[in-house]
Parts: sequence; structure tokens; C-alpha cells
Amino acid sequence: SVGPWTILNGQTYGASRVNVSGRISAVAVHPQDPARVLASAANGGVWESRDRGASWTPRTDYAATLTVGALAFNPSNPAVVYCGTGEGDWWSWLGAGILRSADGGTTWATLCTNPFVGQGFYDLVVDPTDARRLFAGTTGGLYVSNDRGVTWRRRRTQRTWSLSVAPNGNIFAASSDGVRRSTDHGVTWPAVTLPGAPTAFTRLAVEIAPSNPAVVYAWGASGGTAYLWRRAGGTWTAVAPPPGVATGQ
Repeated sequence: SVGPWTILNGQTYGASRVNVSGRISAVAVHPQDPARVLASAANGGVWESRDRGASWTPRTDYAATLTVGALAFNPSNPAVVYCGTGEGDWWSWLGAGILRSADGGTTWATLCTNPFVGQGFYDLVVDPTDARRLFAGTTGGLYVSNDRGVTWRRRRTQRTWSLSVAPNGNIFAASSDGVRRSTDHGVTWPAVTLPGAPTAFTRLAVEIAPSNPAVVYAWGASGGTAYLWRRAGGTWTAVAPPPGVATGQ
């Protein structure tokens, strides 16, 4: 199938063979040119559009792996883009490290392999206050780099799905054991107390509001139950999730 359409009877597991499409693991819009968009497929590499998504061109067909979990532009220099290979939801074992582009996502080269070989990426973020610092959330934990992604140090071993960095220095991470917050550039990650939270999550995301860095949202699931919280004025408050929301995936 060369798409874009569903693969007939493509589901190969479960009760029936239903139509499916390959999932997109990440979308990144050029910070200065909204017509330029990058999208990565779980097992189909990085694709680039220069016309707001009307047409697409594959950009990593000859990379070491086509599994991709995360994309991140450098907000201060969007010619530089990072790609975390290995997709956390399934294709983590095909992860081969991080790719880097110096032309906005058109061409790519391997930046580093260790310690990410065999790991899957969920998120990758460039610190908006210091482009030398990157944060990675993977199947193997939470990692921080202080040299533009060349070398990395693991700061937490728990699976980390989501990261959000604010210009005021607050960094939030959503991991299997809950939300963590760092105020020292990712060195330490004390736990955040979420009222009524379970002890472990099957999925969790966190996001700082772009319009107001004092406002943060956490959205998760555990045991089939959905959870939603909002942080304002330094206090987290539980919010009723949308009625009937499904948490199976």
C-alpha cells in the first residue's frame, strides 16, 4: 500500500481483521514557517511537507531504521531538528539512536546511538532557554543531554511518555509512576502530588500551556479509568474527564 488510504483487512490481531492505517508517532511544525511540517510514522520514517500537508516526501528511507517515536525542532534555530528512532508503543527494539537534520528536516544523519539502541522514544524536547540541553522520554527512562544531543545521562529509569519545558525553568515529565517536576535543568525530579492519583499509570501525558507557563495539564489512564488534572497558582486540582472517554489505547 502506498496510501494514503486504509489497508483492507489489515488488522492482524484481535477478534477480527478490520481496516487499519499506520499510526503517526509525531508531528512537528517549523517554528518560523507553518507551511513546513514534519511527520514521523511508527515504522515508516520521517516525511516532510512544504505545503501545509497537501503533499509529502519521505526523508529517512536510507536511515538505519524506519521506526520513529519523536521529532523536535530547535526553537531558537529551526534549521536543526532531532529525531528519536525506535517507537515506544511497539517498535522500540528497532531503535538505533537519534538522527539530526541541519536543513529543517530534509536530510538527516546519525547524531548518536548509545544509550538508545533497542529503546523506543515517546518524546524529545529542546530546552527553549538553552539549545544545548535536550530531554528525552523513552521506554528506558528519562534522559538529559547538555551538549546538543551528543551524549546523554539517564536521570530516571521509569518509562517516560511525555515532557514539557517552560521558559520559566519549570520542566514536567509524565512517567509510569506519575508526574515529576524539575527546577534544576533536569538533574533532580521530585514527585508531584496529584489528588486522587493511582500509584501507577498505563499512560500519562503532561503539557504546559503555551499561553501561560503557570498553567499545566496532566492527562492519564490507569486500569481503564481516565484522570485529568490542572495546575494553576502552584496547586493541582482534579478535573472531571470527558464522559465516556475510552482508555483502551
